[in-house]
Amino acid sequence: MNQRTLGNSQFNISEVGLGCWQLGSDWGDSLSPDKAFEILQASVDHGVNFFDTADVYGAGLSESYIGEFLKNAGAEIKVATKFGRNGEVFPDKYTESALRNSIETSCKRLQVDSLDLLQLHCIPTEELRKGQVFNWLRKAKDEGLIKNFG
Repeated sequence: MNQRTLGNSQFNISEVGLGCWQLGSDWGDSLSPDKAFEILQASVDHGVNFFDTADVYGAGLSESYIGEFLKNAGAEIKVATKFGRNGEVFPDKYTESALRNSIETSCKRLQVDSLDLLQLHCIPTEELRKGQVFNWLRKAKDEGLIKNFG
């Protein structure tokens, strides 16, 4: 699998990543933990080292499966997760404490001390224009809670 650098991150990731929405089982048939781990392992076996998930995929279930998988993956995998679509903040209740809570909760589910990449997820343009969220993200990065954001 070819790799490339992810933006300005210094992370070398596979050109094909695994979108992990399906692990949350929000629609269709639910996945057993064994099936979720089978999907994750198959992707790694084929050279994938980048997983994309979100706090809202299965109300955190996708992150939890990935966290369990990472403990014994035997490969360096980078994980992107998201903030912004959770019903507690969307569409207009964005605060620094809500962001910090989301980061800390995602870290617990993923079983990591710091998130590789935190992406803004469906945050309304009006909120983005205020610019506060970017200051909060920079602070979280400075504190080591996240390595990158976008």
